[in-house]
Amino acid sequence: MKGAKSGAKLGFGSRLLCWGIRVLNIGLGLFLFVQVILLVVLLKIGEIPVPEFVIEKLERKLAVEGVKVELSSVELDLRGVLLLRGVKLGLNEYSEYLVETDLVLLHFPPWALFSGSFMPDEVWVSHCQLFCPAVLSPTGQREAVADDIYSEIKISRDEITLERLLLRVGSLDAVIRGTMVRPQGELAKEDDEELDGHSLAETYSEVCHAMLGAHTWLKRFTEPELWISLRIEEEESRAYMRLQTQDFNLGNGAEGKHVVLKALGAGRGPDNYQLRRVMFQVRDVAWKEEVSAGSLQAIARLPEQSKQRWPQTLNIGGHDLQGGGLSLSAFSGKLNLADIHRPEGTLYLQDGTNWMNVNGWVDTEKETADVAVDAFWDPTYFFSSSLLGDKAKFPDLECQERPRWGARVYLDEHYAFDHLDVTVDFGKTRLESLQLESVYAEGSGSPDKIAITKAILATDRYSIEGSYFQNLKTNHYRFLVRGHLDPIDIDFIVDEDWWAPLWKRFEYHGQLPYANLDLSGYYGGGTKDKFFFGYNEFWDFSYNGIPMDGMSAMLWRSPLQLTLYDMKGHGKDGDFNGTLQFNYTEKGDDRKSLAFAVASTLPLNEAAELVGPEAIDIAKEFRTTAPPELQVTGLIFGEDSDQPPGDLYLNIHGTMDSQVTYEGFVFDHVDFDAVKSPDAIHLPDFTFGMAQGSGTGDAKVTLHSDEHRTLEISINMKDAKYLLLKEAVPFFDDGAETEHGAKAVTKSAESLAKTKQNEPKKLAQEAEALVDLEMSVGGTLGELDSFNGYGRFKIREAFLGQLHLFGGLSRVVQSVGLNLGTLEFTHGHAPFLMGQGYLYFPNLVVGGDTAKVKANGNLKLGDDTLNFYVSLYPLGGINVPIVSQIFSIINPLTNTIESHLTGTVQEPNWDVGISLGAVFSGQEKVENLTGQSFPKGFLDE
Repeated sequence: MKGAKSGAKLGFGSRLLCWGIRVLNIGLGLFLFVQVILLVVLLKIGEIPVPEFVIEKLERKLAVEGVKVELSSVELDLRGVLLLRGVKLGLNEYSEYLVETDLVLLHFPPWALFSGSFMPDEVWVSHCQLFCPAVLSPTGQREAVADDIYSEIKISRDEITLERLLLRVGSLDAVIRGTMVRPQGELAKEDDEELDGHSLAETYSEVCHAMLGAHTWLKRFTEPELWISLRIEEEESRAYMRLQTQDFNLGNGAEGKHVVLKALGAGRGPDNYQLRRVMFQVRDVAWKEEVSAGSLQAIARLPEQSKQRWPQTLNIGGHDLQGGGLSLSAFSGKLNLADIHRPEGTLYLQDGTNWMNVNGWVDTEKETADVAVDAFWDPTYFFSSSLLGDKAKFPDLECQERPRWGARVYLDEHYAFDHLDVTVDFGKTRLESLQLESVYAEGSGSPDKIAITKAILATDRYSIEGSYFQNLKTNHYRFLVRGHLDPIDIDFIVDEDWWAPLWKRFEYHGQLPYANLDLSGYYGGGTKDKFFFGYNEFWDFSYNGIPMDGMSAMLWRSPLQLTLYDMKGHGKDGDFNGTLQFNYTEKGDDRKSLAFAVASTLPLNEAAELVGPEAIDIAKEFRTTAPPELQVTGLIFGEDSDQPPGDLYLNIHGTMDSQVTYEGFVFDHVDFDAVKSPDAIHLPDFTFGMAQGSGTGDAKVTLHSDEHRTLEISINMKDAKYLLLKEAVPFFDDGAETEHGAKAVTKSAESLAKTKQNEPKKLAQEAEALVDLEMSVGGTLGELDSFNGYGRFKIREAFLGQLHLFGGLSRVVQSVGLNLGTLEFTHGHAPFLMGQGYLYFPNLVVGGDTAKVKANGNLKLGDDTLNFYVSLYPLGGINVPIVSQIFSIINPLTNTIESHLTGTVQEPNWDVGISLGAVFSGQEKVENLTGQSFPKGFLDE
């Protein structure tokens, strides 16, 4: 029984399993049949209309959200495709529909029906338009703000992929692609507060205004195109955008070609995007006619995991940039904003082979900065910028080779300028009138001062070093210059009216002079605030054409004086030292006077050249055979003095050890002190040698005008050689007629010495004849007839038998048949008066041991005309005691020879006779034609 029951049970279970299998098979067969039927229907009719109640249900649900919808038709493709045709969407706030599209296609996977999920896996939108309602449109009519919209979306279990979104906004064609990680579960609804109080209508209104504004802006661009690529994930979302246009014209003079704008955004989730990178590029861009560039580009990188909205780094670049009168072939730069409170960056500029690199940082909290510049570029290039304006003043600088220079600027708190450091290294450069081979300088500046601590300037002939300081608050400045240089080259630095005229007198034959100068003053302060100190040393040069071997001098410029002192020079023919002092007025650089003190052993004309043209006029009056020793102090008044300009005052001490000629007087040597005033030259007490004698004198030349000068001279001389004196004094013998009295005296001395050597007995006594001369005369120089005065000469220790003092006296005596061979004349004296062009001798006596001659008469100085009465006393000169007493008794009874001498010195005429009564009547007197008389007591001496 148990076994039967058991078998019965198994049989039932087996039958149940078999029945289930059959049912399953039948179901599968029916499903397959239905699929076949559906396939046939799909092939026959294609689409199945969706029931009307389904559409109404969808519309009611959207209406709850404030969205209204209108559908022309809704059909279901048996392939799982839902077709929505003639779709219109709007908002309850607006009467017009805002979105219109011809077709919306939704594709559902085959298992959607069984899974209960009606989320499509693909969505297509074709020929869609967005409209701005009439109430929002500036035209008052509904108008499209975006059209030609086409999109294709794929939805998978994990991602939503936007295969493409095409749309046109105005003239802009946009293409958008991307993927988004599909959120799991239902999306939490955001609170109203998170929507910031904006309704859909308000949001759409903002979109419309933005897109209409974009229409106006996009009209300025030609064929703009936009590409956007998205990647949205739970942890990070990324968006890449590329905007491109062929050219643009913004209407304010800004235009360009081929603009490219790229941007990359990223963030945590779609609502947390931040820009990470932005790139901008444009070609052939210009703004008005002022700025243009072949290309410009900029790249900005923003930091990750940060809330800041500014770039972490900003790179810029471009080429062929022109503007403000300047041009750049290329430029690039980088700004690092990692620390926004202390950004730093670099900027590189280039034009051909010229370049400039700028780098630095700014502290935005402390408001400080540090910027450095390094350049291989002519800085004068930047002076031509129109941005600097016409009032900007720049140095007269021309860089003829590419210079290297650098600068560093420091800004203190509140970006106040703190100081500046500068380094300059130039090649060939022109600075003002100075042509330089190289320039090196180091300097600094601050709000209070400018300092060039080191400067080296080199020309093809020399190099100098120096420094410069300026106090910007007081305008006080100071130059230091040292080295070998041509002083006239730094005229623009010295900026003194006397500098160039002074150094133009120098000519350098070898090494240029060495100078160590210190210049200081106050800008705008005028002459009274200028100071100048320096040392100068010269070698192998000429001053005013006078060659010199060397010289050194100190220079001091106080507010009202310029002094050259410790001037020490030496030349081939002598040395000098001196001091010059230029005195100025308080009005400016006008010279008030020049004072000087000079000691010299140079030739007189050279010493005068060193002093100046005023001294030259004096020196040319003297003719010397060897350099004198001179000490000269003087004062010359200038145009702005209280005295007549050009007035000269001199004090001169001179020692002339060699032959000197002045106004026809020939001196063997002279030692004098002279005083020169504007109207006179006075030698109050001078000693001299003349005709190998010695004497003292006083002379004064009065300057009535350039053509009218008078001379007053008094001399007292002893022991002069008679034969030489005739040549040395212009009133005696040929000395008055020759312009070269000094040469005549020299020639006579040489001839006398030669004669004494060859004929010692004949001329021994004549050569040793000595003369004492005392004279005080005066008159107009160059006019011998104008001289008047008196004097006398004495002659002794002579053999005068052959005397020709008045032209052939011995011939007169010989003509009466007397034998004068035993007569000797050994002494004589002759006081004289001078005036009206005559020399008058009232009592000329020549005597000896055996005879005596007396004479009186006139000698006309202009033509040497004679008018003398001469008496010869043959026995009147015996000086032997007792014998002379006897003859003094006999002599009055002795015949006396008398002659009336006329004619000229060169051709005398005489009338000779013997007078017995002359002893009683005395010698006949010639009339005194000089109009002069002797001072009282003069003849008693």
